[in-house]
Amino acid sequence: ELYRAELAGTAPVLPVLAVQYADFAAWQRERVSGAVAEAQLGYWRSQLDGVSALELPTDRPRPAVHSTRGALLEFVVSPEVTAALKELGRGQDGTLFMTLVAACQVLLGRWSGQDDVAVGTVTSGRDRAELEGLVGFFVNTLVLRSRLDRQRTFGELLAQVKNTVLDAFAHQDVPFERLVDELAPARDTSRTPLFDVIVVLQNTPDRAGELPGLQAEYVELPTVTASFDLSVVFQEFDGGLYGTLTYNTDLFDPDTIARLATHLQLLLNEIAEDADRAVCELPMLTEAETRQVLVEWNDTDREIPAGTVSSLFAEQVRRTPHATAVVTDGVSLSYAELDARANQLAHRLVRTGVQPECPVGLLMERSVDLVVAELAVIKAGGAYVPLDVRAPVSRMRLLLAETGASVLLTDRTWEARAQDVHHGDIIVVDADPSLPDESAEQPAVEPSADNLAYVMYTSGSTGTPKGVAVAHRDVVALACDRRFAGGGHERVLLHSPLAFDASTY
Repeated sequence: ELYRAELAGTAPVLPVLAVQYADFAAWQRERVSGAVAEAQLGYWRSQLDGVSALELPTDRPRPAVHSTRGALLEFVVSPEVTAALKELGRGQDGTLFMTLVAACQVLLGRWSGQDDVAVGTVTSGRDRAELEGLVGFFVNTLVLRSRLDRQRTFGELLAQVKNTVLDAFAHQDVPFERLVDELAPARDTSRTPLFDVIVVLQNTPDRAGELPGLQAEYVELPTVTASFDLSVVFQEFDGGLYGTLTYNTDLFDPDTIARLATHLQLLLNEIAEDADRAVCELPMLTEAETRQVLVEWNDTDREIPAGTVSSLFAEQVRRTPHATAVVTDGVSLSYAELDARANQLAHRLVRTGVQPECPVGLLMERSVDLVVAELAVIKAGGAYVPLDVRAPVSRMRLLLAETGASVLLTDRTWEARAQDVHHGDIIVVDADPSLPDESAEQPAVEPSADNLAYVMYTSGSTGTPKGVAVAHRDVVALACDRRFAGGGHERVLLHSPLAFDASTY
């Protein structure tokens, strides 16, 4: 009006303002003090008690200090889907915004694996007629928190989100900065307080300014600022929705956000088609992704050679008898030397009474002797039972008693502990060849693929430790799988505890 009047040389015609921005500021200060403010703050304390950060899978570690470097990606929701989403909201006495918030929280819950999802949104703050045409900044930020029960239908979730949105807007007078100060969440310089993702619907009619003699148009800003990890903004146009995802480029790659946008579009389509499905049943993967998950990633069929751990090791000895098999603390054995040492100890075990599937305890540190002992038990047909040398004596006794192990292999370091936990046969495996009278040939024992190779126990953190019995065919399958996946490593570092499956690699 001022521009038009200046060009025309006339006095501008502006309505008399009922209130000024200063009046609003004074009114707001009054509202955020006293009993009214305490009631509103009480709601937010209860609503946001224990709220946790949203842990979306990022492409890079989160920087120590939150940055605002960003980019955006655009997407479109068709008029047909938009109309169905609006109708869904109306059926719950709600709005399109409520439906979009619920859909975004389902998406974020799927991506993060969390059932407690809090997102931010903004309110215009112009909830009084006197403020509608008043120049000034009235926007406030709200937090919308939902707990996702994946077995309930999306319609039931929408009813919950509707109540959350209505309650949040009924308690919108507290400025967000004041809310953060009052709630005093644990501050993290890598994050924004209370939420990391914001969801907004812009549905106010928007048009370029109409100025005499001028044509105005929108121009995209060359630099995008990402105030949050992710901002999901919808805007109504021509009956559909124009969407933008503004994301922090220090956290996400463009391909990741493009995939997220595709998932959101598919999810909105599925919700529009049938909102009575359980939240966990709403698909959001493309056909290519579904095929990748169900077919390509499940293409685990491998030709597993028949045989046992001992037979496969014998094949390796024949192929590379002089290659280094194991090295530790300056001690090195070739495959032929390791085979001979293990065979000698295996003969001793057989003479002690070890038979196929007979459990044999191992109480040893990582060493050449440990590898000799494991192979010897298997060559004798037995199943080794590893004991963690740092475990309590009571646990060691429990494992030996439950498996019925009559023989315990140990080394010089742990010989005294072995005598404390086991009252049967104890064989000390020495670093020097100490069984010259035993044959270095393979014992005449042929365990089958279904025979046990070892028994390992759970930690017992949820109760009594439980033994897990693993057969030869399982170890063979694991070895072949790792060979195919890794291309056949020439060196493997044994750093895991003996009483952990990774030690078998």
